[in-house]
Amino acid sequence: MKKEKKLLGALIILVFIFNTILILNKIIENRNITVFQKLDDIHISIIAPIMKKNIQSKQIIKSSSNNKINKVVFYKAKHKKTDYAIVYAKYTNEVNLKSGLELIIKTLKYCDNFTYKIKNNEITGNKGILLEGSYKKNGIKYAIREQLIKEANKLWQIIVVFPYSKKNNIIAKNYMNSINILLNT
Repeated sequence: MKKEKKLLGALIILVFIFNTILILNKIIENRNITVFQKLDDIHISIIAPIMKKNIQSKQIIKSSSNNKINKVVFYKAKHKKTDYAIVYAKYTNEVNLKSGLELIIKTLKYCDNFTYKIKNNEITGNKGILLEGSYKKNGIKYAIREQLIKEANKLWQIIVVFPYSKKNNIIAKNYMNSINILLNT
């Protein structure tokens, strides 16, 4: 009987420890999912999950027709089925926002039930266009927000794609609202 009580006590302690670890992991996961980041090499600050630099940039410059692109830098992050990305490109000539937007829309039209709206807006005094849209993939509704920002021959694309929900929509808006183009670019 004493051995059974000790075994039961040890089992209760193990279950308690296991539950505590699960709860702490969930708290850590939900806390600090976004942080302030200053990405100096692309002249932007943003509040987002930790953005990691992608090294495919040199391949894009090499494949660029007419050598119109001098520099391309990608940053990306993923958190809970939401994809975050920032693409920075420096061109040899001034950037045309409307033609960039048309290319994005043309690409997204291949998505199932793609609908969108666009609006002009400035970010840190720079011309910008915000695309907000949705589409279906495997029966699930996804939303996309893509902010284009132009400063002379520089172009930023800030993107978030997420399974649509009110909560994810708020997170995406906060991500977009945190964009700041750094001065002296």
